[in-house]
Amino acid sequence: MLGLVLAAAAFLRFYRIDALPLGFHYDEGLDAVSAHEIWSKGVHPIFFPQSGSREPLMIYLESFGILALGATRMGARIAQAFVGTGTVVAGWFLFRALFDRRVALLATSFLAVSLWHMFESRLGLRAISQPLVEALALLFLWRAVAQRRWPDALLAGAFVGLAQYTYTAARALPAFVALLLVCQALFSPGFVRRQWAHMVGLVGAALAMFAPLGWYAINHWQEFFGRSLQVNLIAPEQFTGAAQAGGVGAALLRTLGMFSIHGDPAWKYNVAGLPVFDWPVSALFYGGLVLAVAGVARWLRVPRNARPPASPYPFALLATVVMLTPGFLSAEAPHFLRTIGVLPLLFVFPALGLNWLLDLH
Repeated sequence: MLGLVLAAAAFLRFYRIDALPLGFHYDEGLDAVSAHEIWSKGVHPIFFPQSGSREPLMIYLESFGILALGATRMGARIAQAFVGTGTVVAGWFLFRALFDRRVALLATSFLAVSLWHMFESRLGLRAISQPLVEALALLFLWRAVAQRRWPDALLAGAFVGLAQYTYTAARALPAFVALLLVCQALFSPGFVRRQWAHMVGLVGAALAMFAPLGWYAINHWQEFFGRSLQVNLIAPEQFTGAAQAGGVGAALLRTLGMFSIHGDPAWKYNVAGLPVFDWPVSALFYGGLVLAVAGVARWLRVPRNARPPASPYPFALLATVVMLTPGFLSAEAPHFLRTIGVLPLLFVFPALGLNWLLDLH
C-alpha cells in the first residue's frame, strides 16, 4: 500500500511537468537565471540577493536540472519534483516515528495527494525545499527528545541549520526548537538532567551548519533580511503594500481561514482561493486537532514520575502553530509559500480524525 501511495505522489509531481502549470512565472525565471549562471558564469554565491532575498539550496539543486535538460521549463522544474516526492517519503518516516503504522499511512496518503504540496512541487521555486529539510529536522528532533541518542541530536541540529538555506519562512524553525526544549524542560521528567548535553550538541550542530550563511547575514544584513522587511506587518516598509494589509490580526484570521474557507488567492501558487481542505477533509482535520489536544491533556495527566519523555501530540501542535507564524505576519495572507512550513506535520491531523472513525467501525 505504501508503494502505491508513493507512486501516486511521484506521478502527480512529474506528469507533464514541462507544461503544467501553464506558463513560467517571473519568480521561477529569477531562480532559473541564477541557477543557469552557476554553470554558465561559474558563480557560486552563498546567497542570492537579486530581486528579493533568495536562499541557495534549491537554486543549486535546480542548476543540475538545467545542466542535464537545458534552459527549459523541464530543466527548471525537475529538481523541485524530485524534492517534492522526496518530501512524501520523508513524511512517511516522520509520521511513522510519531504514530502507529495506520496513522502514518493515512497522513502520507493525504500529503501525497495534497493539491497544495503537489502544486508547489511542480513550480521552479525554492520554497519546496523547506518541507523536505524540515521534515528530516523534525524526524531527528523527535527521536532525539524521545529516545535520547547522540546521532539523532546532532542530525537534528544539522538539518535545522540546513533549513535556513531553503526558504525565508524556515527562520521560524529555530523558534519551534527553542519552544519545544522549554516545554520538555517544564513537563518532561528528568529532561534537563538527562538531555542537556544532547541539546547543547544539537544547538552546536545547527550553528555550525548555519555558520557560512550566518556570516553572510552579519556582513550583508540588508540583503539577508530584505524580503522579510518588505512583507512583514510588524514594521512594514513604505510603498510595499504591507502598511495597507490590515495588520496582524487580519492576517492571522485569513491564515487560519485558508484551511477550509479561502486559500491563497494567487494563481501562481494555487487554484486561486481554493482552501487547503475540502469540507469532508476539513471535518477530519478539525476532529484531529481535538484529538491532538486531548492527547496533550492525557500526557499531562500522567504523574510526572511515570510520564513518557515526550508525546507526539504537543510536538505536532506546537510545530504547526509556530510554522504558521510567517503567515500571521505576512502582508499577503493567506500565502501558501510563507506557510509552507506547516506541510510536514499538517496531514497528521486529518489522519488522526480518519483513524478515529475507522476505530469506531
